[in-house]
Amino acid sequence: MKRPLVRSLVGVAALALAVTGCTTGAPKDSSKSARPAPSSTGAAKNSLVSQIRVAVADNKGYSVEDATSLDRATDQTAPRLWKVCFKRPGKGPGSVDFGVVLTGESCPKKWGERAPAPHTPSLVGDDFAKAYKAVLAMGYPAQDVRVYYGGSAETDRSQLQKVKGQVCKQLPAAGRAFHNPEHVDLFVAVGKCPDRG
Repeated sequence: MKRPLVRSLVGVAALALAVTGCTTGAPKDSSKSARPAPSSTGAAKNSLVSQIRVAVADNKGYSVEDATSLDRATDQTAPRLWKVCFKRPGKGPGSVDFGVVLTGESCPKKWGERAPAPHTPSLVGDDFAKAYKAVLAMGYPAQDVRVYYGGSAETDRSQLQKVKGQVCKQLPAAGRAFHNPEHVDLFVAVGKCPDRG
């Protein structure tokens, strides 16, 4: 299930601080109308943040979706993790659709091309902040990351900045291929993880 994100001009003022919005559908087969994004000198011009700023300056709404077959939710809580490979006219008048990949990846030759799934890294023993960033950098959306801090109750998303400590357990396990939609569970100790022996 594709989960592209659409932004309207209402959220434009907050772009520099955070990108917010709602989900909408977009046409899946776009290889005929998709054009590569400008590929000039630096990666900065192709960053999702830069391309959103261009759309906003042109008074355009926009949507964002994975340019590959992986169907990753392009989580806008971390727009700097993504770069734009393709652009096409959006479904709404005066709007644009962006096809993106994670910044360390190569752009596919066409929108929706099959891509190898990344594998979940080992996060056990890592500091929570580092582990959380690693999960987002795989393409898992923040709303699908559940954190259990010092107990069996899920930590409220508004309290995640207070989570400090080591990841003691993770689901999916290290080495598991990315699959969307899927939750990621991080179990974090208050202090150090208990001994397993």
